[in-house]
Amino acid sequence: MELIGVLLLLAFVTFLNIALYIPSLITVTEEEITANMRKLKTYDWFQQLTEDKTYKTLLTYNQKVRKMIGNFSTKKLDQPLYQRRYRKRLQTLLEEESSHL
Repeated sequence: MELIGVLLLLAFVTFLNIALYIPSLITVTEEEITANMRKLKTYDWFQQLTEDKTYKTLLTYNQKVRKMIGNFSTKKLDQPLYQRRYRKRLQTLLEEESSHL
């Protein structure tokens, strides 16, 4: 009986450790957003997006858009497959968010 109590306590402590660790993996920092924005600005397709005033405003101030950009993998941005994928996701979100303005 005492062993079961110790195991339950250990399981609970493990669960708490995981629950406290996972949110730090999910949150996006301003540094990640800035780094990815800097990288994205080197691509023509992203520069075209920033020429649109509405999109530029969303890229600068909208939390959903900035969070998505921060979640992009900087290492994968140079790969054409991921670049197309990120471009499509970003354009879709920009269109959705611009319709709410």
